[in-house]
Amino acid sequence: MLARTMGMPVSELNQRMSGDEFLDHMADYSLAPWGEERKDIRVAAMMEVFVAAQGGKLTRQQAYNSITMGGEKHEAPEMTEAQMKGALRMFG
Repeated sequence: MLARTMGMPVSELNQRMSGDEFLDHMADYSLAPWGEERKDIRVAAMMEVFVAAQGGKLTRQQAYNSITMGGEKHEAPEMTEAQMKGALRMFG
């Protein structure tokens, strides 16, 4: 994942990065993971909170699945017109 994040093949990363620098990146990752999967988990958590704030029910797993499974269709939680207007007000 580090090579992809840095935009280079693993072989090039092996040539260019010292062992100490690699350990620094490992330590950084242990404190603040990066990458697409972490972004998906964060977005799923935000979706769960947003839907709950509007009175709907969506589990984090359902949200994560909808993000990571290529847009696989899941039934959207029902929202009243008032809830929808409240949601739209959040975006100003």
